Amino acid sequence: MIPAVVVTCMDYRIQSLVMDILHKYNLKVGDYDLIAIKGGAGNFQQLQSHLEVSKSLHDPQLVILTIHSDCGAGASIEDFNEALNITKDIFHEKIPIQTEFIQLH
Repeated sequence: MIPAVVVTCMDYRIQSLVMDILHKYNLKVGDYDLIAIKGGAGNFQQLQSHLEVSKSLHDPQLVILTIHSDCGAGASIEDFNEALNITKDIFHEKIPIQTEFIQLH
């Protein structure tokens, strides 16, 4: 097990899809910090704050950033660029950073 941090939106409509992502990366309960905030990785202020805490407390070795379509908080796929910059500033590109766009039907 490698510790991970997963950033997702708090939107109830995507929770089963987030679980699919956790399974895709073979993450089980206890393997990751789950950060569920409005806008997910598109909420830059909260993203930075939560990633810094996760890094200092648990030293994750994998970051998964998610954003979904039809986000009521206004996040969009274009927000991944800034989210990646924030994440790289915190982790200095020493660990894998994955992005997952969740498409609602």
